[in-house]
Amino acid sequence: MHHDEGQENHSVEKRPKHDPGTSLLGLMLQSQTWVHRRVDALRLDAEGTTRRHVSIDITAPSGFMISGSEDRFIIPIAILEKGTKRKLDATHAGKSISVLGRQDNGSLAVEMLTTSLIHLLPLQEEDVKEAKAVISKVVFSRPKAEAESALIEYLNWIAVRKDGAKSPKMLEVTNSMVQQLAHNFLFLVELDSDLLDTRTTVKYALNQEAPEVHKRGFKRVRFDYPVPDFGFAASQHLEVEVPEGLVVSRLELTETGPSESDSKSDIDANPNGHRLGHVALSPSQRFFTGRAFVDVVPTTQGLFFFTKLAVACIVLLFISAQLVRVFNGYILGPKAEIPSPSASILLIGPALLFSWMSRTQEHNLVVQILSPLRRVLGRCALALLGTAVLAAIPVTPLVWCLGWVIIGAFTISALWGLIRFAYGDRPSITYGAAPASQDHSVGPQP
Repeated sequence: MHHDEGQENHSVEKRPKHDPGTSLLGLMLQSQTWVHRRVDALRLDAEGTTRRHVSIDITAPSGFMISGSEDRFIIPIAILEKGTKRKLDATHAGKSISVLGRQDNGSLAVEMLTTSLIHLLPLQEEDVKEAKAVISKVVFSRPKAEAESALIEYLNWIAVRKDGAKSPKMLEVTNSMVQQLAHNFLFLVELDSDLLDTRTTVKYALNQEAPEVHKRGFKRVRFDYPVPDFGFAASQHLEVEVPEGLVVSRLELTETGPSESDSKSDIDANPNGHRLGHVALSPSQRFFTGRAFVDVVPTTQGLFFFTKLAVACIVLLFISAQLVRVFNGYILGPKAEIPSPSASILLIGPALLFSWMSRTQEHNLVVQILSPLRRVLGRCALALLGTAVLAAIPVTPLVWCLGWVIIGAFTISALWGLIRFAYGDRPSITYGAAPASQDHSVGPQP
C-alpha cells in the first residue's frame, strides 16, 4: 500500500508544473543555474573532416519540465546555426537520444517567445495572434534575406507596443532572443524522466565546414568563429584540435557585452604551440555573446623544417655550380666531364622526392597553411631537374647560359617564397575588436 502511494507521489512530481512555453522560457532565462559546464571542442582531423564535439554537464530542473514522449521530458541543450546539419547525433551515457525536428522545436520556440510577450505587454487576443504570426516568420525563416525581412517586420510590430511593457529590460531580452532565433534554432532533445533533478552529462556532435582563414600564404593562419549560445552555461570551455603537422599557437575566447567595458577573454598562447588548445570563461551575463579566435602555425620539425633544409641545399647547389663554371680548372679533376650522366642521376632522385612531398593530401586547413611550402618544394624540384638536364645533355653555349638563368630564377623564387612564408605576416591583431558575426548558413533545420 505504501509502495503504491510512493509511486503515485513520484509520478505526480514528474508532471509539468507550467505550460511548455513558460517552462521553456524559464529554462532559457535561467540556463546557467542548471547547465553547469560545457566543453565545446572543434576537431580538425587528418582525413579532412571538421567535427564539433560538445559535452554538457546539466541538472534538468523538474520545476520547468516539458513533457515529451513515452515518459520522457524535453530539454534545450544548445543554440545552433540554421542550416543542414551533417552527421548530427546526440547521446547520453553512450546511447543515442531523440532529437526534435524542425517543426517541433520551432513551435516550442514560438510558444516561448509569445508567452514572454504576453507576460510583458498588455496584449489583446488579436494582438497575441499577430505576435505569434510575426514570431513564427522569424523562427521558421531559412534564407538570410527571409530572416532579415521577418526580423524587420517583428521589430516594427514591437516598436508600437513597447511603451506599455511591464519590464523594458525583459522586453530587450525577449527581443534579443527573437533576433538570435532569426539565424539560429533551439536544439531540443528528449531524456528519460528519471534524469530530472539528477546531475548528468549529455553530448552531441556534428560535422561543420572547414574554417575560413583571414590570410593565406604565410606561416601564421588566423580564423575565428562565433559561439552563438556562449552564455548558456555557467562555465564555458573551448577546445581546438588541429591535424598532425600543425599546432595552435594562440587560442582566445572573448566575451562581448553591450559596451567595450563588458568584454573579457581567456587566452591560451604558447610560442611552440600545441595540437590541442584549451580556454575557459565564465559568462558575465546570460545573453552576452562569445567569439573564438585561433592562430595556427606549422610544426617546427615537420614540412617547414624540411623545406628550409631543401631551400638551403638548392641555394648551396646553385652557388657551387656557378663556382664550378667559373673556376672549373681549380675545382674539377682532369678526367671530369660536364655534362655527366652520373651527375644527372644523383640530382633526379632529390627532385622526385621534393615533388612527392608537395603532393600529399590533408585537411583543408593543412592545405591552406602548407601549400606555400609545397610550392617552394616544387620550385626546388624544378631547379634540381633543370640542373640534372644541363648535367646530362650536351647543349649549345646559349642554351647552357639560358638554362642556368632559369635555374637561378627558380632558386631565388624558392628562397623568396620561404622568407615570405616565415616572416611576411608580422602585423599585430586585436582580437577583441573583431565585429560580431552574422550567421550566413542557410537551409533546413534538423
